[in-house]
Amino acid sequence: MRPPHHLRRLLPLTLLAPLTLAPTDPTPAPAAPRAALHRTDGRAVPGHYIVTLRQGTSPRALTTRLGVTPDTVYQHALLGFAAPLTPGQLDAVRRSPDVRSVEEDAVLRQSSVPVRPSTPVRDSAGPAASWGLDRVDQRRLPLDGRFAVTGTGAGVTAYVVDTGIDYRHPEFGGRAREGVDLVDPNGHGSDCLTGSGHGTHVAGIIGGGEHGIARKVTLVSVRVLDCEGTTSASRFVAGLDWVAQHAGPASVLNASLNGPYSAATNASVAAVADRGVPPVVSAGNAQPSTAATDACANSPGSAPGAVVVGATDRDDRMTSFSDWGSCLRLLAPGLDIVSARAGGGTATKSGTSQAAPHVTGVAALYKAAHPDASVRTVTEWLEKQATQGVLSGLRERTPDRLLNTGGL
Repeated sequence: MRPPHHLRRLLPLTLLAPLTLAPTDPTPAPAAPRAALHRTDGRAVPGHYIVTLRQGTSPRALTTRLGVTPDTVYQHALLGFAAPLTPGQLDAVRRSPDVRSVEEDAVLRQSSVPVRPSTPVRDSAGPAASWGLDRVDQRRLPLDGRFAVTGTGAGVTAYVVDTGIDYRHPEFGGRAREGVDLVDPNGHGSDCLTGSGHGTHVAGIIGGGEHGIARKVTLVSVRVLDCEGTTSASRFVAGLDWVAQHAGPASVLNASLNGPYSAATNASVAAVADRGVPPVVSAGNAQPSTAATDACANSPGSAPGAVVVGATDRDDRMTSFSDWGSCLRLLAPGLDIVSARAGGGTATKSGTSQAAPHVTGVAALYKAAHPDASVRTVTEWLEKQATQGVLSGLRERTPDRLLNTGGL
């Protein structure tokens, strides 16, 4: 007996149903892919990692869900967090679909070479208190003993990412102030009077009343380096994150520190640049056990958008300690530079740490005249105004450009 017509139409589907539900592949589903883990080429911070998240992810919600306690959360220059992670936590973080990448935290250091003894405070303000100032306002040697600029940097804020600033030093005339202190919650961003004094020296070159380029600029301390000039990539990124949150258009940034290549560091520097703040960074220095190297191999020397600066001596030679290469934008005085000493008086220091703030000061002069200028415009102006054809000792792929104030 044939089934009724309405059942005949359903019969093929009924017969096929068991075949459709039958398993076709007994092989287990592959494990979810894990986010890449980037090992540092330098000295790692043991068990500590920087985690970059995908857009739209809440760092707090993710860390809570994974049972991770972050010591830093990034939301402006980078979306992510830094945290100590056990091997099990590291694996869980890497398996999360919300995680873009994970990298080992690494040690960074200031970009100065051993300091020379301090000298007393000068009784009178000479316009060329440092040979570096004298060199960048003229095209050719010999030096004329003067520092001649018409700009002052008034209205511009220079963020000094360093060991802090000695706010009471007479060089600054009340223009230096606290931004954030990521080393000591009670330190107020002040420099260590018994440490290297690195940040005060750098700030003095940028905007000191006697030893600075832009003598009316506002100097803001973003303290990420400890008293000995050491920090971590995660803390440096936290400083950049703070600047990205607070900086206005009439701003510049100086970071005279370096470490091994770090994608998170480079992304954070690029984010600051994207917000219109020129990030001027030191190229890096030779270490006691190693020769100078290609700045493209370090961070932030390899960061997109960074104005990377190498160092020269009084004879327009590239210094032997300066890192080199195509990532440099220009060079500036960096040997035996006199500037403010933490605790009063002056000190003489050398390094690409001292070269970079010369450029930051000139960038501040330009920003004062053109507050809405993009980072690209500022960088192109610095390159165009640089003196060419005077440098010697340039190493492979290093540009022949010496900083000049360009008549500002």
